[in-house]
Amino acid sequence: MEQKFYSLEFFPPRTQDGAANLVSRMDRMNKGKPLFMDVTWHAGMLSASSNTCSSMTIASTAVNYCGIDIMLHITSDGLSKTDLREIFHAAKTHGIRNILALSGDNNSPNSEFRYASQFCCMDKRRIWRPICVTFCSEVNCTLYIVQ
Repeated sequence: MEQKFYSLEFFPPRTQDGAANLVSRMDRMNKGKPLFMDVTWHAGMLSASSNTCSSMTIASTAVNYCGIDIMLHITSDGLSKTDLREIFHAAKTHGIRNILALSGDNNSPNSEFRYASQFCCMDKRRIWRPICVTFCSEVNCTLYIVQ
């Protein structure tokens, strides 16, 4: 018998009140038992920061205070290798173990990544252990489970 599931995706708000409301809503929606919840990358700010409205803070709060399985959904647009290392290190530190990495609408001339698959050229073992990372481009998706 085929087992059905669903997931929920959220975009971080821009205010502290909105962030508190979102986390409360995520906690209530978790009672419906989604397989996971996705927190979309907030391109308007440094999303790995400890700012209350950052993607990392929302995802970390959902994992550590609400017990929700979270997937951090990031884009490579405008990121450097240093930025990405910091983001993955922060995710690991905050208990986030699932990351969806997209190439995004690579409009930034400053981006070191034209395609999400270029993320995998970085030192997976040192940075990502034990994180599950899926790299998606226009052509395919590649799943890495780094133990």
